[in-house]
Amino acid sequence: MCDLSDPRITQTYQAIIEGEPTDWLLLGYNDTRDVISLYSSGTSGLNEFRNQLKDEILFGFVRVEDRFILISYVPDQVSGVRRARTLVHSRSVASLFQVHHAQLTASSLNDLSDANIRTRLKLGENQVPNRSRPNSLSERKRSSLQARRKSQQQQPPPSDRPSLPSSPTTSSYTTEPDTFEEAQEDFSTPPLDTTPSVTPNLSTPTPASLSSATPTSTSTLDANDYHQSDDHHSDDQQDSNEQQHLDEQRRLDEQHRLEQEQQQRLAEQQRIAEEQQQRRAEEQRAADQRAAEQRAAEQQRLAQEEEAKIQRQKEEAERLAKEKEEERRLQIEKDRQEKQRILQKQLQQAEKTKDVIIQGFSNVQTNGSPFWRRRFFAVRGKNLAFYRDHDAATPVTIIDLKSISNLRWTDMEIDTFVPNAFMIEMSDGAGYQIFADHQQDAQTIFTALQTIIQSK
Repeated sequence: MCDLSDPRITQTYQAIIEGEPTDWLLLGYNDTRDVISLYSSGTSGLNEFRNQLKDEILFGFVRVEDRFILISYVPDQVSGVRRARTLVHSRSVASLFQVHHAQLTASSLNDLSDANIRTRLKLGENQVPNRSRPNSLSERKRSSLQARRKSQQQQPPPSDRPSLPSSPTTSSYTTEPDTFEEAQEDFSTPPLDTTPSVTPNLSTPTPASLSSATPTSTSTLDANDYHQSDDHHSDDQQDSNEQQHLDEQRRLDEQHRLEQEQQQRLAEQQRIAEEQQQRRAEEQRAADQRAAEQRAAEQQRLAQEEEAKIQRQKEEAERLAKEKEEERRLQIEKDRQEKQRILQKQLQQAEKTKDVIIQGFSNVQTNGSPFWRRRFFAVRGKNLAFYRDHDAATPVTIIDLKSISNLRWTDMEIDTFVPNAFMIEMSDGAGYQIFADHQQDAQTIFTALQTIIQSK
């Protein structure tokens, strides 16, 4: 359906069909889908109407003489879907413009020539374009009936006067569809025969014979004969007009049927085109979805491969790190054992010579004291002596290594944790915590003490 609610449309249409100067109008969509509005109107007929046409879908209504034609202008480049919609909307326009004698669908200005329009409106060459005509068939019938009643009132009874011979007449008519023009009659005087009329086997001339023998002028004809002849022609003209009206109605019905069939065909074509378009769209969506799923699957596969690669690299790095760590641990253990072997050898040698086995600086904290003391230590024989510095001759503290009950590295959960530190626990309950400046120094001191304790 379309929107024809623009009030200017019906106002201009009424002006055209009521005989006002406006004789054409032009409708269009004005860049909408189904809203039809008035573009323009004018008073100069087909030429002005054609000059207003644009390269778009338009609807026109034109008055040519006393006829009306409804025009659908659809350029050739309009698509099939819009063409079908135009046909549907043209039916709505035709329903609004009910007073029209013909419909025409045009695609170019050549289709709207004066000859084509007049042919479609059945305006022949014998018509008088500017002659005023009755507006409707009912008005002509009323005029004819009034003339007939007037003729019958003026005509005397036929029994009171003899019949007169009818004189030859020459009548001139212009026959047009749905119109009737007053006949112009020329009455001529027939030639008179001067020879007396002789009727055989009659002794007395009859009034009819006397009348026929007497020359009669057309000027003396009775007025009733004239009116009867006029009524006769009027009835014939009315019958002819009614027949033409029926023929025109049948033609319009046939045209309407053909347009409906064409509309149905175009609607079917539009439906098929829309179904094909929808099917193609669904196929395209399915193809796009498959392609998206394939891309997602490929991306997931690549991501999994990359993740697996990273995992393998990580595992390989961990394996290499473990191997390297194990190699380092083994090397440390090997070095420790080698140092311990060397240290034991040195200890054995030192015991024989009573020399210092190991000496250096360390930090010492006794049980119950919160303070650390920096002391110089020396291991000689079975004793560990602490000096205030390396020049002092008298030790501050001497620990009998044979009295050590436990030698261990510090435990951060039970001891004051200090890096590179170990604990010496004595049999009498006393204890010392010692830490060196470096891990290697702490390991050397711890190994020396451990070796001496184990050899006691």
